Formats: sequence, C-alpha cells, structure tokens
Amino acid sequence: MSKMIDSIMCRIRRSTDLQKEELKEYVLLCTTYFIAFISIIRADYNYADDIGRKFSGYHGWNDWSRWSTMIVSNFIHADWYLSDISPLPQLLSCLLMASVSSMLIRLLSGRTRATISTGIASLLCGVCPYFLGCISYKYDSVYMALAIWISIFPILYRKKCIWKYMLLVIACTLIMSTTYQPAAGIFPMIVALTLLQELIKGEDRKIILKEMATSVLGYILGMVIYKAFLLKSGDTAIFHSNQFVNGVRENYRQYLKLISGDFRKGWLILIFLIALAFLWRETRYASENGYPVWKALLFAVIIMTFCSLVMFGVNPMLVRFADDTRCMLGVGIFIAAIAIVAASENKIMILKLLPILLFWCWFTFSFTYGNAMAEQKRYNEFRMQVVIDDLKDLNAIKSAEQNNKEVQVMFIGNAGFSPVLRNMQKRGNILTRLLRDATLGENGSWQDRYLFNYYDLPDCIEVTHNVKWAEMPAVKDNVYQTIFSDNEHIIIDVHTANR
Repeated sequence: MSKMIDSIMCRIRRSTDLQKEELKEYVLLCTTYFIAFISIIRADYNYADDIGRKFSGYHGWNDWSRWSTMIVSNFIHADWYLSDISPLPQLLSCLLMASVSSMLIRLLSGRTRATISTGIASLLCGVCPYFLGCISYKYDSVYMALAIWISIFPILYRKKCIWKYMLLVIACTLIMSTTYQPAAGIFPMIVALTLLQELIKGEDRKIILKEMATSVLGYILGMVIYKAFLLKSGDTAIFHSNQFVNGVRENYRQYLKLISGDFRKGWLILIFLIALAFLWRETRYASENGYPVWKALLFAVIIMTFCSLVMFGVNPMLVRFADDTRCMLGVGIFIAAIAIVAASENKIMILKLLPILLFWCWFTFSFTYGNAMAEQKRYNEFRMQVVIDDLKDLNAIKSAEQNNKEVQVMFIGNAGFSPVLRNMQKRGNILTRLLRDATLGENGSWQDRYLFNYYDLPDCIEVTHNVKWAEMPAVKDNVYQTIFSDNEHIIIDVHTANR
C-alpha cells in the first residue's frame, strides 16, 4: 500500500514539475513577443482600418464574412461601439502567439519541453515581418493571432476519438474561416509536417493514414460548410476553369517576387540554409529510427513543397491578388515550423544556430519597423498641418462651413514617405510595403480620411482623379503643395520629394 502511495505522489510531483516548466516556458515566450512588439505598440500608430474604427467605432468585418471576429470583438471591447482599447488587443495577441509557439514545439520537435534553439525557432512565426503587418493593427491583431492559434490547436488532439477529432477540426476550421481567411493554409501545413515526423519516427502507418484522412475530411467539410452557408459574395471570386491554371501560376509567381523583393539577401540566405538543415535533420532522424533515408528525403521534399504552396491559403486561387503583408502571414509559420524541426537536432551546432541568427535579424527589424511607424506618423501629421494651414482660409471651405455643405476635394500626387524611410528603402521593400497605406494624397485613402475626419474640417468628399473639372486658379503655392480652388471644389497637388 505504501509503495502505491509513493508511486502516486511521485507522479503528482513529476506532473507538477512539468506544469511549472511549461508555465515558465510560456511566460518566456510571452515576454519575448512583448519585447519584440513594444516599439510598434509605443508608436501608437492608427494603422489602416484603425483610422475608420477609432473614429466611428464600427465593426465592418461582416463585409468579409468574419462573423466570429464580429462576435468576439463585442466581448473584448465590452461594448457594441468599438472604442480604441489598444494596446489590449496587441497584448492578447502576444498571449496567443506564445501559445502558438508552444504548440509548434510540441508537435514538431518530438519533445514536451522546449530547448533554447527550438524555443527561439518557434518565435519566428511571430517576429516574421509579415506578421508585423498583423500586430500593427490596434483592432484586428488579436483576431489574426486567433486565426493562427485556432488552426493549430486541433492537431494536438489528432490521436483522440476519430469523430471527436473530426468535429473539432470542422469547428476550428469554421472559426478560422470566420476570423481571418488568409490563415487557411496553416492547418494543412502543420498537419503535413507533424505526420511526416510520425512517419519517420516509425509510428504505425495505419494510424498515420487515419489521422491524415480524418484531418483532410474535417478540414474540407469545414470549408464546404463555410462556403455554403457563411461566405458572402465579394472580392472572393475564383478563376474560371479556362483561366485557373495560368491565373494561379501567375499569383504564385507574384508571391515569390514579393518575398524576394521584401526580404534582404541575408534573410533569404538564412531561410535557404534552414530549408537545407530541415532536409538534413529529417535524413538523420530517419537513420536514427531505422527508416529508409531516401524515403525520408523524398517525403521531406514533397511535404516542404506542399507547405510552400498552401502557406498562402486560398489566395492564389482568387482573381483579386491579395498582396497585403498581413495576407502572407503563413510564410512565417512555415519558416518557423521547418526551423523547429531543424533546431531539434542535438549534435550539429549550425542547425541550432541558423534559426537563432534569423530570429535576431527579424527581432531587430521589429524595432526598426516600430520606430519607422513613429517617424512616418510625425511626417504625416506635419504634411497634414501644412495642408490645413492652406485650406482654412479658402472660400470653398468657408462656404461649406457657413452653409453646412460638403466640399469636393481631389488629390493629385502623394506626399510619400518620410526622408528617413526613403533612405531605408535600399534595405528591402518590406518596410515601405508594411506602411504603404500610410501616406497622404492620391491613393492614400486612409490618411486622407484621417485628414478630413480627425481635424474638425467641414465635410469633405474625396473624389477620384478622373473627375473632369474646369480649370481653376491656383490659390496657394508652396514647396509642399499647390492648391487650386473655386467656390465648390478643391484640387490639392501634393508635391512628392524628388530624392
């Protein structure tokens, strides 16, 4: 009897120690993410859609069939009117992404605890420059992180009862699809990589096939239910059958072009070396477990190719090319996943070092980006103040204010980026792509809306450049802009710096 009690107590102590280790690991991951994002949070930048939601408190996600986001947002904001509660959504994103990192480690490293190398490798999914485009949102960041988390969560239960696991996959796929659809490729990507590790380890093939079939069927059913009952028509048109192959191929070509242009050469070299390290580790893992090395290498290449195709979700099949950085968040998940596998090799130091080097590159870039946001915010406010100073005395503005009318405004040209950011463009396109909606003038819709709504100007309607107005006299002309106006219309020719 005493031996049984001692055995039970020993198990309890081991379980308690494991829980303490897991909690410590989770806190470290959360802290690292918070440090990485602190300069972005500190910038206090109203990023794209934040401008409209902060001003009006609207939801707007129903236009994109993001029903889960609409529901959850009311609980997070504790109100139907969505006021600015930042940085709470971004802090919640840190908690979710730390959990994502923890789940990836357990699924792909073959360990229940993180090592220094696998822990750092797992952080690549959040510090990837493409995810920085997600964390920049004061409102949306938490829902983008939730879409990633909910895509990976069900894989932890793949060995449970088949029908329970399938229902979980269906439910999580529906939540992901009604939260942030560009995350659609994450579940199949991580399932494929996880099952590859099980196959090389020598687990029963029948069990692996059962897990794969259940995962695929649950995912497809979830997507079918979403498309049939929850998807609203909009910018979601898929290529027609006679254009499908060429259209998809062109979209993939565009994505590869974006990645090669966004990332610095040093980053691309490190990612390539991590991919090689992943293949090397899989062959070593196969050798250790008595699995044919050539099969392991073949399957690893096939799975890595598959993951590189699905990491963009369904976006390559859409007629409207989604080139926003946030739509490419799957890139970071893919790189983190193969980096974790590579870093789980114990004997070769370089395999551990590569993810650490890439993490440091992206970790430091997050501070560069956060400070660039603050600088662009200062520059935008300066250019807006110059515009306001020239507008306030115009007859059209005075007439609109006195008669409670709207004045039509047309922009020509764009203020562009701060001189600081222009100097940094030589280091890769990702910085200015992340901030492409952050300029004032023609095609700068969000910043134009900020100008018209946040400075108490009379009601202004921005009209497009193709409107044919009669020639109007220049009423203001300086180094920053030329303004043409009559009593009802205003044209603002925003001067762009030549250098």
